Amino acid sequence: MTKNFRTVKASIIMCILVFSTIAVFIGGASGENTTTALGDDPNPKWFSFNSYIDIEYDATPLNENLEIDQSINVPLTIKYSTDVPENFLQLMPDFLWQIKNLILFGSTIGPMQKLHLEIADQPDWANIYISQPDMFVSIPIGTEVKTVTTSLIISPREEAPVVKKGEYPYVIHPITDGVPYIKPDLLEEVTCEMQKLIEKCGQIDKIVTMEAMGIPLATTLSLNMNIPFAIIRKRKYNLPDEVIVEQATGYSNSKLYINGLKKEDKIVIVDDVLSTGGTLRAVLTALKKMGVVIKGVFIAVNKGNVAKEIMDESNVSITTLVNIDVIDGRVAIKIT
Repeated sequence: MTKNFRTVKASIIMCILVFSTIAVFIGGASGENTTTALGDDPNPKWFSFNSYIDIEYDATPLNENLEIDQSINVPLTIKYSTDVPENFLQLMPDFLWQIKNLILFGSTIGPMQKLHLEIADQPDWANIYISQPDMFVSIPIGTEVKTVTTSLIISPREEAPVVKKGEYPYVIHPITDGVPYIKPDLLEEVTCEMQKLIEKCGQIDKIVTMEAMGIPLATTLSLNMNIPFAIIRKRKYNLPDEVIVEQATGYSNSKLYINGLKKEDKIVIVDDVLSTGGTLRAVLTALKKMGVVIKGVFIAVNKGNVAKEIMDESNVSITTLVNIDVIDGRVAIKIT
């Protein structure tokens, strides 16, 4: 639940509706403070009061897998209150309500608050909209709270194809494969979220990634954060301090080669996907033996259920941006 603050100024001008706009996200609500006047007069004739909006949501539907072409409904409850004093004009008889309204709001008809909800930033992976974006609420006085309800409708709009590599279901996506291509705004969205998380780790000497699809992420982060990055390669270079890593994934066995890292280097690891965890396990083991300080692992897409297991084994924090499952050959997004 996030509280948004709005200021509503009452005026003698004969206007009935006050317009407020609030921005709604999957995890809550946010918006900039604004001042809205009844009419165009910037100087209210009588008094001003503050308007408060709380948004609550029922997260129960988000606990299930979100499948392509299936929509879910997330109930929203909007609570609206003001700081108009409860005892204001209380001595005036109720039958003089028109005079009360004229004194309070500059109109014999009490105004209604129009609450307009909109999605501030549509994600690439889904269509999200408000079932009833415009609602009208009478302005409460004192401790009175007006409640209205609506809902978020969430429907995934893009599917990542799933192919079989032997018995292993392999998900194809621009971030994890570069296929068919990576859109700049998608890369920016993913790396911006990663950067916010990485900045909480304190001092970082190097960003580390594994060949190949971690490279676009590490490159962008390196440029944005002005931190060098090292690539754990699939090719041997025979440099003096090169460290060989034996890795086994769900569909292959191979070797990786670490260069450019030394004891007590403070690093974060970024990568595109975590599935069976074979590569990450091997890399973490090798880096720990080298004496490298691993301050966190940041994964764009988690396709498996091994993150907690690896965290317990390595005592290294693993943070993933998106969690998915492959169910009946299709991708299902797990919203946590």
